[in-house]
Amino acid sequence: MLMENKLNKDTLLNYAKIKFNKSKLLLKQNHQMKKLIFLEFVVFLILLVSFVSSVGVASPVWQGNPLRISPGETRTVNLELQNMVGDEDVTIRAALKRGFEIASTKEKDYFVKAGTKDTLVPVIVSIPEDIQVDTTYQVTVSFLTVTPGSSGGVALGTGIDTTFDVLVVELPVALAPEKPKLEIFSIIAVVIILTAIILIVWFFLRRKKHSRIKK
Repeated sequence: MLMENKLNKDTLLNYAKIKFNKSKLLLKQNHQMKKLIFLEFVVFLILLVSFVSSVGVASPVWQGNPLRISPGETRTVNLELQNMVGDEDVTIRAALKRGFEIASTKEKDYFVKAGTKDTLVPVIVSIPEDIQVDTTYQVTVSFLTVTPGSSGGVALGTGIDTTFDVLVVELPVALAPEKPKLEIFSIIAVVIILTAIILIVWFFLRRKKHSRIKK
């Protein structure tokens, strides 16, 4: 009986040791996995910071400073790609990410030379005529780096998004009639001048005729 209890005790101890060793191994593996994930995250941050520091996007409108546009109107917002840091040229792919109902831009690759800040990316904004005044939209354009892929294609790298607001405002109708008024005024002025010239010529001709008759 004592021998049997001893065997059971030894068996339980061995089982506990095996469990402890497995748990220890799992903890070690988890720790290594966490370290690997952390390193991957650090590498991603370095690549992201490198891209942001070398490539920038300038916009005449942004969140808080919206594009003001009236119903039925179409405007173009020119985003400017900048590559002012470093001496390497970059290729950037632009694509519309938000605001498809009012905005459009060509999904294409832009070659941005080093030391330049004037590569234009036009975004066309069109507001339907039935949209109510004070309606707001957000337009987001995504920019991704393009690098040669291992299989001969291309690979998309890190990127940044540019977002700007669009505010629908009332059309300033008071300014619309100005051009027709100027045209009408010009026509009236020309008619008055021509009439005055005709009257003056007629008056001198008549006076000259009377002078000949008296002689």
